[in-house]
Amino acid sequence: MRTYTIIDGSKTTSGLDLIEAADILLGNDGFEHELRQDDDGGWSLWVSQHSRNSTLGGRPLVKSVIYTLEPNEELAARDIAEKVIASGNWETDYLHCVTDEAHAAMMAELAADEECA
Repeated sequence: MRTYTIIDGSKTTSGLDLIEAADILLGNDGFEHELRQDDDGGWSLWVSQHSRNSTLGGRPLVKSVIYTLEPNEELAARDIAEKVIASGNWETDYLHCVTDEAHAAMMAELAADEECA
C-alpha cells in the first residue's frame, strides 16, 4: 500500500494513507469538504469556498469539478482522494503532499548534499 507524507512548513507527517492525506490537504486552514452522491449514482467532492477561520467563512459548500462515477461510497472516496492528490490544487507555498518513497529519496539527497558541503 502506498503511503504519503504531508510537508506543512517545517513539520512533516508520514505514513498517511490516501484518504488521510487528501483530508489534510482539503481541510487545510479551516476549509471543509464532503462527498455527496449524485443523481447518476456517482459521487462529487463538495468544498467550502472560504476558510471557516476567515470572515468570509460559513457559506454553503459548493460542488467542485472532482467527481467519480463509482457507485460504491468507499471506492468513490478513494478515487476522489487520488484525484485530489494528483491535481495538486490544494497544495500551497507551505503545504505539499508526496509519497513516503519520494520523501525518503528527497531526504537522502539532502543528506548527501550536506555531506558534500
